[in-house]
Amino acid sequence: MVEVILEIIFEAIVYFFVEILFKTILIGAFRGVKLIGLVVMKAIMLSRKPIGELEEKHKDSSKPYFLGFAVTFGIIYLIVG
Repeated sequence: MVEVILEIIFEAIVYFFVEILFKTILIGAFRGVKLIGLVVMKAIMLSRKPIGELEEKHKDSSKPYFLGFAVTFGIIYLIVG
């Protein structure tokens, strides 16, 4: 009986960490990287369009993610190095 209760508690804790925390952190990190990529794209193209319009234009593109990861890892490299 006690083992069943402990197993249920353990499964609830694992569900909380995996489903809620990691999912929220990963999705938030990808959104942040995409936003950084969109800002870099806006600066490179010297665009006067708002970020929302650029995001809609490049909705199915990997360019914002690529630029975002490059800039993010570049900043991390400069900070650590």
